Amino acid sequence: MKRKDQWSHSDDTILSKTVLENISNGKTQLQAFDTVSETLGKTSAACGFRWNSEVRKRFAIEIKEAKVIRQSIKSTPTRNNVKFDDRISLDKVILSLLRIKQEYEVMKQNLAEKDKIIYEFESEKKLLAPDLNDDMRHFLQILKRSSILDNLTNVNQKDPAS
Repeated sequence: MKRKDQWSHSDDTILSKTVLENISNGKTQLQAFDTVSETLGKTSAACGFRWNSEVRKRFAIEIKEAKVIRQSIKSTPTRNNVKFDDRISLDKVILSLLRIKQEYEVMKQNLAEKDKIIYEFESEKKLLAPDLNDDMRHFLQILKRSSILDNLTNVNQKDPAS
């Protein structure tokens, strides 16, 4: 018994052609799924699932070619998509660059100050490390003595003959 909602080879062909065409033309795959869903009477989500789970694997090379076509279309300037703005003057460009340079100098100075603080912390850390090790050793000795004293106290409390 054949399922009613099963995908046929021709359904896969329609899906692949539509998706590849959309990729080539700079449209989204979601738009392709919407188009195919109307054509085949399936949901857009079903088309997307079928594309991602089955069909895409068989068309890896074609997908790459479609992306190359899309890039070549995008990078080819046409008379309509090239716009010149006469309002930008050389003075505005120079002012913008000077502002950027000033911001860069401030950032560079902030970075130098932070590097200096880091260096100071690292130096102080190196100076304090031996003291910290000594303090830790002394603390562990105190804990050990405390444990020994606690054990002696417990032994004396258990043995009244002492």
